[in-house]
Amino acid sequence: MNLEDSGGSLGLGGETVYGTHEDSHVVMSEKVQSLAGSIYQEFERMIARYDEDVVKTLMPLLVNVLECLDAAYQQNQEQDVELELLREDNEQLVTQYEREKGARKTAEQKLLEYEDAAEGERKELAARLEALESIVRMLELKHKNSMDHAGRLEEREAELKKEYAKLHERYTELFKTHVDYMERTKLLHSGQQLANERAEAGRLNSNRINMGRSSGPISFGFASLENAETVDSVPSSPISSTHSSPSELDNSPKEGVTKVERGQATDSLSLENKSMVTSPVSPQAPTTNNSRINTKKEERSGNTLYQELSYHVSRNLYKHE
Repeated sequence: MNLEDSGGSLGLGGETVYGTHEDSHVVMSEKVQSLAGSIYQEFERMIARYDEDVVKTLMPLLVNVLECLDAAYQQNQEQDVELELLREDNEQLVTQYEREKGARKTAEQKLLEYEDAAEGERKELAARLEALESIVRMLELKHKNSMDHAGRLEEREAELKKEYAKLHERYTELFKTHVDYMERTKLLHSGQQLANERAEAGRLNSNRINMGRSSGPISFGFASLENAETVDSVPSSPISSTHSSPSELDNSPKEGVTKVERGQATDSLSLENKSMVTSPVSPQAPTTNNSRINTKKEERSGNTLYQELSYHVSRNLYKHE
């Protein structure tokens, strides 16, 4: 017979079987049950051979040991199940760890790549910044040079404006001098015309008188000589008239004295040409004067207002320099 799993007492042929737990319905494991059956058979042989009292004190202890063994066996099974679960969890954790480890390596690799890229970009930006700073310094230097150059140009412009103002004043003075000269020339020309008209009228009157008194070639010769003398006396009058007003000539600059006198002589000679062309008497005397006039015109070629002004301006510039 096998021992009952419930503990309790069992009756078999008037024999008593002891148990620790009454009315217990816990199912024991197969190994514990087989072991309890073997022990129970051995106890039956001992009771049959000796007596029931031999196993009376031993039976409760043995039942307790079997119960503890069954509890330990069940606990061992539970622990095996837990161990299996823990192993599965461990495997999952190991798998996850490996996966996380690979992901971490990948992340570290990417981090290194990003750091390298950031370092390269930083170096590139530093080089570009240095290049931009050098360009800025160069542009600042160019700006400073351009400002200095602009300042010098402004100073030069101011100097040129001052020189232009001086030249304008000088040109105004020369223009006023030229206007005064033209007015004096007109006055001299009008005075010369009056003198020529008077001389011509006197010469005509003297010719009429001489023609009325003369009756032969001798008187005609003297009349021609007198006419020649009157003709020779005509061109001397403008020269004396030009020198008759030294106070007006002193008002002009010293550099232009020679030019003005030569211009006056030329204008007086042109007036003499006009007077000689209009006079009908003694054409031989004006021929000599015309040769002298042509010589002076060759010396005084290109006598214009522009040349006089340019001459005076060049002289003034040379003095300023």
